[in-house]
Amino acid sequence: MDTAFTIAGLFGVAMVITAYMGLQLERMTSRSLSYLWLNLIGSLLIFLSLIPAWNLPSFVIECFWLGITLYGFWRRKKALPPLVLGEGDGKALSPMGRGLGEGQHRHHWISIFL
Repeated sequence: MDTAFTIAGLFGVAMVITAYMGLQLERMTSRSLSYLWLNLIGSLLIFLSLIPAWNLPSFVIECFWLGITLYGFWRRKKALPPLVLGEGDGKALSPMGRGLGEGQHRHHWISIFL
């Protein structure tokens, strides 16, 4: 049973490290969904690994990691104003400010995690 928790924790560590490496190599930005999701899921998996092997310092850092990641999702959502089609020049922007291709649109109902 403990092995499953350890494996989950190791996958979580791999996800967090992948996100951090992607940020340092400029393959991701701190607002990219891949960065945020890797951190969120990775942090939750690390939390899971603490069930059989409680460790207060690991718990505390994961609380901060999770909180900062959730703040990142909120900040990203706040930075993306609703796009009302039919107004302006009709050109939609991606979350990173790049133009979307023809026929691609970002709708105002996108949830915070999309």
